[in-house]
Amino acid sequence: MKYKYYIYLILFFLLSCSEGFDFHEKNLAVNDSLKFYIDEYKRQDLTDQQKNNILLKAFKFAEQINSDSLKNNYYKRISYQFYKLGDTSNFLNVNNKGVELSEKINDSTTLAILLWDAATYYRDKQLKNKEAYERYFKAKSIFEDLGNDYNAAKMLLNMAIIQTNVRDYIGSENTTITAINKFEPLGKQQYLYSCYNNIGIINNELEEYQDALYYHRKALKTLDRFESDPTLKAVSLNNIGVVYKNKGSYDDAITSFNQALTVDSLFYKNTILYSALLDNIAFSNFKSGNNAEIPYLFYKAKQIRDSIKFDPGMIESRLNLSDYFLGEGNYDKALSYAKEAKKLSEESNYTDDILASLLKLSKLDTLNARAYANRYIVLSDSLQAQERLMQNKFARIRYETDEYIDKNNALSERVRNITISLLIALVVFGLLFVIKSQLSKNNQLKLEREQQLANEQIYNLMIDQQNKISEGRKREKQRISKELHDGVLGSLFGTRLSLGSLNTKHDESAINNRQNYIDRLKEIEEEIRSISHNLQSKVLKEEQVFTSLIEELLEIQSKAGNFNYAIQTQTDLDWDMIDGKVKINIYRILQEAIQNINKYADATEVLLTFNANQNHIKVTIEDDGVGFNVQKKSQGIGLSNMTSRVKDLQGTIKITSELSKGTLIEVTVPKTNYFDKKTA
Repeated sequence: MKYKYYIYLILFFLLSCSEGFDFHEKNLAVNDSLKFYIDEYKRQDLTDQQKNNILLKAFKFAEQINSDSLKNNYYKRISYQFYKLGDTSNFLNVNNKGVELSEKINDSTTLAILLWDAATYYRDKQLKNKEAYERYFKAKSIFEDLGNDYNAAKMLLNMAIIQTNVRDYIGSENTTITAINKFEPLGKQQYLYSCYNNIGIINNELEEYQDALYYHRKALKTLDRFESDPTLKAVSLNNIGVVYKNKGSYDDAITSFNQALTVDSLFYKNTILYSALLDNIAFSNFKSGNNAEIPYLFYKAKQIRDSIKFDPGMIESRLNLSDYFLGEGNYDKALSYAKEAKKLSEESNYTDDILASLLKLSKLDTLNARAYANRYIVLSDSLQAQERLMQNKFARIRYETDEYIDKNNALSERVRNITISLLIALVVFGLLFVIKSQLSKNNQLKLEREQQLANEQIYNLMIDQQNKISEGRKREKQRISKELHDGVLGSLFGTRLSLGSLNTKHDESAINNRQNYIDRLKEIEEEIRSISHNLQSKVLKEEQVFTSLIEELLEIQSKAGNFNYAIQTQTDLDWDMIDGKVKINIYRILQEAIQNINKYADATEVLLTFNANQNHIKVTIEDDGVGFNVQKKSQGIGLSNMTSRVKDLQGTIKITSELSKGTLIEVTVPKTNYFDKKTA
């Protein structure tokens, strides 16, 4: 069991904090102050204290950064550097802040890295297996969610090693196999080496020596597949030797240990491993009855371990020396080394070694054997209870995390379903809105087409009226021409000739004839006056075509609405000079207004007035009906159409009304753009 001390050193080396996150920035716009401290930190001539002070200043500036994601990035890097410097207090402070901020802003990647660093701290610095395991497990779950199998596998291997430490061997083996299944497709040979090593250790502890040898040899072969530290070969050879030693195959163990010692400069590259190999060779020789170089090798291993203050090795050397001197019959030295081992174990709080020393003392110290034995039993039971408790805690962590993940998945599913439902509802609502809008547009287009058709009908009616007027004018011209030519001109010509023949005559008969011809001229004058009068009547009728349409409208509506009406028109308003578009829209506006009077006003008198000035035409229609509240009355289709027509003419409309006081509608239209004819 004790050989794990130096085997795990290599595992911890491979699986330490989040490797690769050096304290430098790439593609990040940082403020000048932080950049200055970052550059300062990289200087090679600084002491650890100076570096620590720089990190503290950098941390203060990082806290002032507004961007949470950028601030969190600095927390991650600064905390890691505090860890490397050994400032555990500031490491935990910054790390905890980073964890809180990561959870707040949902920065899963940084959260996983910070949990990884914290787990390594609790495992290596505090020896708190539960806290370390919990953080490794959370980091593993996050990496899996992110699809990062490489880092997830690293977390699994770290978890497996912790499980081995607390003798959760079955759990550790299962976790390691899960890690192997992730590492193998990625071809990560250096981590597969650690996995095989751990399974070899587990099987050795379970006394499954053949399986232990299989996995340690598999780990040794893996070293050929990547460029590795030469001392790793010595580690694997030592592991194989330890299995042979525990199995009782001491010659095979010595062979494997000696092969490990052939690694070049092993003493300088890995002093702990070198001293362990010496001690293992000495112990195997002692057990096999070969006393060559014994106790020299025991003492040499002890001397090296004492010089480097490696507590686990110092304890193991004293326990082995106690066994050796007990075998030699030197009970005093055996007891002395056993007591030294117990003292060092208690000072270091290595419970396994305390148990080993208590068991040895219960056999060597006959006077206190019962006390040592009782204490051994109590401590062993307590240790087993703690290990079971720890295993249960690990299981609970896995269960609670899995349960939390299941709840999160269920919540995510619920959120997803709600989101899909909302999206469907939005799509349906959108479709309904589009359909309604389209129907509204279609109705609007239909109304516009109907309005256009009505306008065209009115326009065609006015054109027909105009054509009739033109035809009437033509016929009237022809009639006047005939009357003038056949009647007036003929009479004038005959009278002129007759009068001309009488110019030389002065008798009574001539005088009478001249008088007759003068009377005839009077008749011709009356005839001309009659023709002129008829022509004036026709002209007047032509000017009254538009007003006649209006009057016809009022006459029809007044009968339906049972009201009296009057039309007042400014004498110099020439409708023949107004554009057809203006007249059509004015007609439609009046038509709508009069229809509203019929429907709602209950009026008895209606007055329609047309006025004009140099720039505008003003139309007013007033009734003495019930009126309405203009502020509260919403515009229906009729009023909206009236407003739309006025706007189309670039004019204005004003509606004035009070309850029981009738209604006045004033429409003003500019003349500027609607004259067909312009005077020069």
